[in-house]
Amino acid sequence: TPLNTLSLHDALPICFPVTINNMLKEAIYKKIEELGIKRTTVSNDTGIPLCDLSSYLNGKRSLAVYKIERLIQYLGIKLI
Repeated sequence: TPLNTLSLHDALPICFPVTINNMLKEAIYKKIEELGIKRTTVSNDTGIPLCDLSSYLNGKRSLAVYKIERLIQYLGIKLI
């Protein structure tokens, strides 16, 4: 991985601590709202089932790290 990028697979364990997961979920939720795109579009474009995406954004379930990474990349969210 180049020095200026971070892969979640390289940096974090399989499950995020609750506070990091909540921060990522909030950032994903806000970015979807900011971009004005539907969850259905996000689901179709990322291959993440709509029920999984909605449950994650509503705080009812967690998502695998690779799915969160896929959402972050799709939405253009930068981790600092």
